[in-house]
Amino acid sequence: MGLDAGSLRTRFAIGVLEADGLRLIGFGETESEGWIKGRIADQRAASESILRAVREAEGLAQATVETAVAGMGGPTVRGANSRAATKWVAGGRSSIAMWRG
Repeated sequence: MGLDAGSLRTRFAIGVLEADGLRLIGFGETESEGWIKGRIADQRAASESILRAVREAEGLAQATVETAVAGMGGPTVRGANSRAATKWVAGGRSSIAMWRG
């Protein structure tokens, strides 16, 4: 799986590792929301953009994403210790809980 979340577009790809290489089985793309000048300004809107891209990719792949790891980089990335849990529920609803650790 791969996630590309940015100010303009959010993309999510699902691939399968086979003996002869990686095969793309699903891809989702949507307009990004919740970003201002390369920074997340609204976490809920950014999360919903990611969820839309994931759902589209799942539909094409005919598979369900259960877990994913996301990495972030760039000159403006700053760290903060925190914990988060995201629950994706069938039917398109999601709930997010975040707290500082």
